[in-house]
Amino acid sequence: MDPQTDPTPTAEGIELQTSPISNTPRKPLFFTERPSTSPTAPTLLLLHGLYSSHLEFAQLPIPSTSYHILTPDIPGHSSSSHLPVSLENTTTLLVNLIKSHAHSSRAHIVGVSYGAYLALHIAATHPELVDSVFATGCSLPTSAFLGNLAWMANVPLLYFPNVVNYALSWYGGTISPELLKEMHANATLALGNAVYASLKEWELKPISVRVCLCASGKGDLVRPLWGMEKKVKEGNAGSRAVVAKGKILAWDIQAPEDFAEALMAWAEGRELPGFLVSLEKWFSWGW
Repeated sequence: MDPQTDPTPTAEGIELQTSPISNTPRKPLFFTERPSTSPTAPTLLLLHGLYSSHLEFAQLPIPSTSYHILTPDIPGHSSSSHLPVSLENTTTLLVNLIKSHAHSSRAHIVGVSYGAYLALHIAATHPELVDSVFATGCSLPTSAFLGNLAWMANVPLLYFPNVVNYALSWYGGTISPELLKEMHANATLALGNAVYASLKEWELKPISVRVCLCASGKGDLVRPLWGMEKKVKEGNAGSRAVVAKGKILAWDIQAPEDFAEALMAWAEGRELPGFLVSLEKWFSWGW
């Protein structure tokens, strides 16, 4: 584990930062680093979803010979719970992580749910630091009504601690006890409301690097990807949107082998695995 060093004491609770902040973060961002056996291997920056932690990606079978991996706890979560939750502050911290620890100060960014919105924002605002983006679970509109969903998202974790693993078990995946413990601790209304408030500032913009937008076939919103794909293609014609057939929102946990193969194929410019289908094919099946 290699957190950015800073002796600033941590604060209690969830702080929603609304005023401009300095470009130099004064508080540490926690992250883990999985070194590569090759000093020239590209860096993957893996960004977890709301209420989760860096442990979300612990089971991904990504070879150390091929990639150097950075997995932070996003501000407001787990070991970064003391950090202010805002789009600006989070972007600043993640950008500094890329600059200070990614090989050649560049990274392929992979984001799940909340992490996907952050990945797209970083790529739009700091394309010089980004090689590609693989973003899944980010087709929910970020309008004001989302604040009302914070409570709905919290209920399973707050009052039915095993419901997440029970649901995943139907699809062949399970959450580790360590990650489940972190999710239970993170699942507060304060964090949910702060995150949703921060996303009110977010909007999808044309992005100059290659972007793969992905929706899970079971439980995700697919139709909004039509407009999102058009937007990212304005910045890079090689960008595209796909649907992960048979997968649920947390398919990085449900099927870590498939998720790892998909993100590596995209980062390397290879053909995507067959379970990722185009929007045209998906809707031709009558979905």
